[in-house]
Amino acid sequence: LDAISLSIPFIFQRDWSWYDIPWQYAEISPAIRINRCEQDFRPQTGLLCALRHEPDPATFILVVDDDMVYHPALFERLLRA
Repeated sequence: LDAISLSIPFIFQRDWSWYDIPWQYAEISPAIRINRCEQDFRPQTGLLCALRHEPDPATFILVVDDDMVYHPALFERLLRA
């Protein structure tokens, strides 16, 4: 795991509110990258924004929903599959 990317739109389509990123996000870890998206694609925002910001076609991208709880070994299991 090289990095964790958070894909966050500038404006949420749901209510057209501006999303300001809390300053604490930048201080969590240098491995966390915050990608700002020009457009909110609703559930597809995470993947579409990640694809736009990741230049290496060999990169594995795992998209998860922030409303779900996942098994701690999810990423390792997917890599072994």
